[in-house]
Amino acid sequence: MHMGIGAANKYYYCSGCKKFHGFDSEGHGSVNRKLCFYCGKIQKQKTKIIGNDQTGRSQICPECSNKYGLY
Repeated sequence: MHMGIGAANKYYYCSGCKKFHGFDSEGHGSVNRKLCFYCGKIQKQKTKIIGNDQTGRSQICPECSNKYGLY
Protein backbone atom coordinates (compact mmCIF):
# COMPACT_ATOMS: atom_id res chain seq x y z
CA MET A 1 0.00 0.00 0.00
CA HIS A 2 1.23 3.48 -0.82
CA MET A 3 1.72 5.41 2.43
CA GLY A 4 2.54 8.84 0.99
CA ILE A 5 5.29 11.34 2.04
CA GLY A 6 7.77 8.52 2.63
CA ALA A 7 5.79 7.36 5.64
CA ALA A 8 6.85 3.74 5.16
CA ASN A 9 10.41 4.82 6.01
CA LYS A 10 9.31 6.85 9.04
CA TYR A 11 6.47 4.95 10.74
CA TYR A 12 5.33 1.43 11.52
CA TYR A 13 1.97 0.12 12.72
CA CYS A 14 1.98 -1.69 16.06
CA SER A 15 -0.72 -4.36 16.06
CA GLY A 16 -0.44 -4.64 19.86
CA CYS A 17 -1.58 -1.10 20.69
CA LYS A 18 -3.12 -0.38 17.25
CA LYS A 19 -1.13 2.84 16.73
CA PHE A 20 1.66 4.12 14.49
CA HIS A 21 5.11 4.71 15.94
CA GLY A 22 8.18 6.39 14.53
CA PHE A 23 11.19 4.19 13.78
CA ASP A 24 13.43 6.82 15.38
CA SER A 25 11.22 7.59 18.41
CA GLU A 26 12.33 6.97 21.96
CA GLY A 27 10.20 4.47 23.84
CA HIS A 28 6.77 3.60 22.51
CA GLY A 29 5.38 7.07 21.70
CA SER A 30 2.66 7.20 19.08
CA VAL A 31 2.37 9.35 15.96
CA ASN A 32 -0.17 12.20 15.98
CA ARG A 33 -3.50 10.75 14.77
CA LYS A 34 -4.24 14.05 13.02
CA LEU A 35 -1.22 13.67 10.69
CA CYS A 36 -2.19 12.53 7.20
CA PHE A 37 0.55 10.33 5.70
CA TYR A 38 -0.53 11.35 2.16
CA CYS A 39 -0.53 15.16 2.25
CA GLY A 40 1.73 15.45 5.30
CA LYS A 41 -0.54 18.00 6.98
CA ILE A 42 -1.94 18.05 10.50
CA GLN A 43 -5.73 17.96 10.15
CA LYS A 44 -8.45 19.40 12.39
CA GLN A 45 -9.97 15.95 12.94
CA LYS A 46 -8.43 12.53 13.45
CA THR A 47 -7.34 10.69 10.33
CA LYS A 48 -8.68 7.28 9.41
CA ILE A 49 -6.47 4.19 9.58
CA ILE A 50 -6.82 2.23 6.35
CA GLY A 51 -5.38 -1.03 5.06
CA ASN A 52 -4.79 -4.42 6.64
CA ASP A 53 -1.97 -6.69 7.81
CA GLN A 54 -1.30 -8.07 4.33
CA THR A 55 -1.14 -4.78 2.40
CA GLY A 56 0.01 -2.54 5.24
CA ARG A 57 -1.73 0.24 7.08
CA SER A 58 -1.74 4.02 6.72
CA GLN A 59 -3.42 7.16 8.11
CA ILE A 60 -5.40 9.28 5.68
CA CYS A 61 -7.52 12.43 5.92
CA PRO A 62 -10.97 12.66 4.27
CA GLU A 63 -9.67 15.00 1.54
CA CYS A 64 -6.87 12.64 0.47
CA SER A 65 -9.21 9.66 0.85
CA ASN A 66 -11.49 11.17 -1.78
CA LYS A 67 -8.58 12.27 -3.97
CA TYR A 68 -6.92 8.82 -4.04
CA GLY A 69 -10.10 6.76 -3.70
CA LEU A 70 -8.89 5.02 -0.55
CA TYR A 71 -11.39 4.24 2.17
